[in-house]
Amino acid sequence: MPTLFFADLVRELCQDGGTGPLMPTGAVPGHRRFLGIVPVGDPFHYAVAGVAQPAQWEVGVGRIDGAGRLLRDSVAASSNAGELVDFAPGLKTVALTVGAEWFAAQDAAGDDVAEALAAKQPLSTAHAAAAAGAADDRVTVMRGEGWVNIPLSALAFRGGDGRYVLDGPIGLQNGSAAAPAIGFAVDPDTGVFRAGADAIGIATDGAERLRLSPSGHVGIGTNAPAVRLHVEAGAAGDVARFGVAGGQALYLYADTGFAGLFNVAGAGPGRDGLRIGSDFVALDTDATERLRIDGAGNVGIGTVSPGNSGGFNRQLQIQGDYPCVTLSGNAAARSYSIGVNGGGGFAIWDNVANASRLLLAANGNLGVGPFTGAPSVRLHAVSSGEILRLETTQARGLGGCAQYWYDGAGAKGYFGYASLFNDQLYLVNGMNSPVILGTNNIDRWQITAAGHFLPMTDNVLDAGHASARIKTIYLVNSPSVTSDAREKTWRGVPDAAEMRAAKRIVAELGFYQWNDAVVAEGADSAPYHFGVRAQAVWGIMAEEGLIAPLDAEGRPGAMPYAFLCWDAWEDGDEVRDRFGIRTDQLALFLIAAQETRLAALEAAA
Repeated sequence: MPTLFFADLVRELCQDGGTGPLMPTGAVPGHRRFLGIVPVGDPFHYAVAGVAQPAQWEVGVGRIDGAGRLLRDSVAASSNAGELVDFAPGLKTVALTVGAEWFAAQDAAGDDVAEALAAKQPLSTAHAAAAAGAADDRVTVMRGEGWVNIPLSALAFRGGDGRYVLDGPIGLQNGSAAAPAIGFAVDPDTGVFRAGADAIGIATDGAERLRLSPSGHVGIGTNAPAVRLHVEAGAAGDVARFGVAGGQALYLYADTGFAGLFNVAGAGPGRDGLRIGSDFVALDTDATERLRIDGAGNVGIGTVSPGNSGGFNRQLQIQGDYPCVTLSGNAAARSYSIGVNGGGGFAIWDNVANASRLLLAANGNLGVGPFTGAPSVRLHAVSSGEILRLETTQARGLGGCAQYWYDGAGAKGYFGYASLFNDQLYLVNGMNSPVILGTNNIDRWQITAAGHFLPMTDNVLDAGHASARIKTIYLVNSPSVTSDAREKTWRGVPDAAEMRAAKRIVAELGFYQWNDAVVAEGADSAPYHFGVRAQAVWGIMAEEGLIAPLDAEGRPGAMPYAFLCWDAWEDGDEVRDRFGIRTDQLALFLIAAQETRLAALEAAA
């Protein structure tokens, strides 16, 4: 904090206002001016008091600048709650003073000096007597030509509890197991001694019982501990006990044949625990071995000689009437048992659902699902939903997955999906043989080795139905309809009634649009087709007495003419039907009528 300037009887009048510098205008009668008394730039206490505005006042620390103005550096108190006052222009006084805070600081400094003197040791040596010392007591000792005060804790002293206290390391002789360096007055051969370089020994009854080696190893029963805790017993038996007083304990046992961890003291059988030999690890309960891991790594449960078969390097062998392993998950609340069932098969059993999930039968058949019997084929899956899913691990457009069929000579075919080639699904026979499709255990269709699509039985199967029509078939050549005379019973040329009907049907020919196309595309855009209306042809044929007329429900009777088609089917609770025409036969029928008409015209000419 800078030293403040003081001078007596410095006070001037001022007319300036605002929160900035104030210019003194002359000394108050009986006082001196700042100029020539107060050095420029030296800080001092100032006080400003309003005359024209008595409610405005301010005290603080300021300086006189080169122009003779008062610079108000910091405010200690003011009529503006301790902040700079925005003085109104008008008469006021500016004085050099001494601030109240300076007097308070001087008083505090005087108190500090008084307290420091009070803490000094009295000059008198007539002190009270004490039976014990305290660590923060001070003792005056001569050091060189002068005197210093040292804490009592630098010396050995007896504390208030009667113990001698040392505040620092002590140096002792090595001692020995028979005469420890730190011992007891009534038991001098029990204590701690230096057993060697950087080593500590603990002795009782003159014999070393524990050794702490230079490497930090602790030895009990040995003076050369090889590990962090090295315990050796002089004879076979329990080496260590870990437990709770009055509760359970774990005993570490060792003899020449094995080391073990057991739950009760004493050697021999009848204890539950773990035995570790030179080439085995075994678990015992109720005086009987329950599990063994042999030197080859084989694990046996219920056997002391687990086998190693099937080409495995390590094996877990569980032997019994129905041996199994049960795995239970707490989070999922599921439990599964893996083992051999009564039929000699390997099974995974769902204990929550009480059902088999996987069964490998003794004959090699594998069953997946809730089996109640044995799987009847090599892979037998039982489910009420999706059974098999093939899923590629690659992203869409990068790979695929497939199921292949093999025999001893190699791959024969596959069923698969390839997203790499526009999401294609494949059913491929890799041999020079067809792919067969069937229903009801009957072969229906085939894709030949050359790629042709053929029915398995001649003149039996249809493509499409009146209820499920194929919209369009695109062909390079016209369909080839067989017309072998050897397969026909010939009736002959049309009779007069049939010719009359044909001539009338010609008059029915015309353009039409399918209603579905009109709805979908509009009447202006739906394409025009040319042909007949089946019901109109049906009516003409009936009127000529060639077929029975349609009944009251619009259904036909007997229809011997194959170019007339009618089919009915059930659609839920509704029976639906549809009329049709075989256009190729109808066209030939109409051509015959036209030929008869032309022949009559030619004959008349």
